[in-house]
Amino acid sequence: MKTISRLLGLLLVTLMAGSQAAAGPPSLIVGVAVGDRVEVSAIPYAAGPWGTDYVTVSHVLRVGASYSITTDGKVFTSTRPIAACSAMHHGIDVLVLRVADTRSVARWGHPPELKTGDELSLTPWREHSGNPIIIRLLHHHFRTWVAADGWSPELAHTMVAQGHRQPGFSGSAWVRNGKVYGLHKGTARMDDGRIVALAEPTTRIKYCFALVGYTPPGQ
Repeated sequence: MKTISRLLGLLLVTLMAGSQAAAGPPSLIVGVAVGDRVEVSAIPYAAGPWGTDYVTVSHVLRVGASYSITTDGKVFTSTRPIAACSAMHHGIDVLVLRVADTRSVARWGHPPELKTGDELSLTPWREHSGNPIIIRLLHHHFRTWVAADGWSPELAHTMVAQGHRQPGFSGSAWVRNGKVYGLHKGTARMDDGRIVALAEPTTRIKYCFALVGYTPPGQ
């Protein structure tokens, strides 16, 4: 029986706001803290006079009710959730957090551009999980790649890659050539003992936004 070894959470985003300044990871990746503990990583998606919206995994909502974004030595305690998808209701774990501070946003890639065997950097917030890890894309859709029953439906559209063994990367970015292609969702242990990495592709994040009606102010 196949088992999920660690499903840390999904999420991330897609679609870069055209009028915003664009930058690349890993410098933009931040930590999301619950109390004094960083639980997940997040990426700045949209910014304007109203502040900055970050995307991360929605499973962090189960950890606590008070959140803060930690970046560049500053902690923004005014952080508040404004949109979310859940695995139970949408098959996608996505959370958008808003702070009043404005900063540059990340560059987002289109997953179909990636080929099997392409290397990506699994990039966490620097003080959350340490240095980036190089992973290699195995397939765009986990359910097609594994070709077997017994897996949760929410894994069907996740990207799958080899080369990841460490816990603690929930919400981290899958990055290639300075663009974010996915948000780290967790890992799965295969029948042969292999542990593979899973990510929510940016296309699914965009789909989540359409489902819940999320649009940044002014767009």
